Amino acid sequence: MTRYLGRSPVEAAMGFSVTHCDHITRLEQPWRPHLCEPGSRRLDCGALIIAADHAMGHHISRSTPTPGAATTLNLRLDWHADLSPYAGLSVVPRVVLLHAGVATATADIRALDDGGLVATATGAFLVGRFPGNRTSADVGAPLDLPPVRSTADLPDFAAFLGCVTEEERLHLPPSPDFVGMRHVGAFHGGISGALAEYATRPLIDAWRGDSPLRRVSFEIRYLKPCFVSDALTCRAAILRQGRTMCVAATDLWQRGAPDAPNVTAVSTCVRADT
Repeated sequence: MTRYLGRSPVEAAMGFSVTHCDHITRLEQPWRPHLCEPGSRRLDCGALIIAADHAMGHHISRSTPTPGAATTLNLRLDWHADLSPYAGLSVVPRVVLLHAGVATATADIRALDDGGLVATATGAFLVGRFPGNRTSADVGAPLDLPPVRSTADLPDFAAFLGCVTEEERLHLPPSPDFVGMRHVGAFHGGISGALAEYATRPLIDAWRGDSPLRRVSFEIRYLKPCFVSDALTCRAAILRQGRTMCVAATDLWQRGAPDAPNVTAVSTCVRADT
């Protein structure tokens, strides 16, 4: 393991574990109340986004010819089933292809209790580069970050994120708990993804009304790094909607620059009763 792959604050805050043995990476996320959907005992899909991003990035970091940093370029999840209440999850990346400094990976996300397939993930990662296209020569010692906060009193995933709503926009305050690599001080790619997905929910809920919802896919593209020295702001909008399907998009930015987003994402859902 290189010096960049130590336990990250996000790993500690989420409570998952990552192992790598015989070229196989496995992430296990036990059930935790602070990672559940609001009003439910089921792990929030945002927790799955974080776990998938982390597992694939870790696998790529360990599997490429020169182990080191891996920065997320894009990530896609296709949903196949809901986790059962109180069930944890596991993520096992399956394929890594490397071309021109970009590695792609796929992963299965399964329930810990019965091994049922919940989602599949694909991602592309910039190998050997830190956020901001920096190399190991451009970064110094790990940041001296405080211990992660206690999650014992957090009721759900929304409280874990700690977003603030202002004028139809969500703001995610800076937090050392959401750092991906201690050497850089950038938001973990999975945290940005979870925030982008979370921002679409009020719009999708208004569209579906009383109908049950089935998530189809979620895709996110990382245009530039999001540093935890500044808050993240996001704005969601409906791109397309019909009787059966709804497509919502989210832009995330920092420092008051909505026209130059750091991250863009698209979430696709259908009414399950049509």
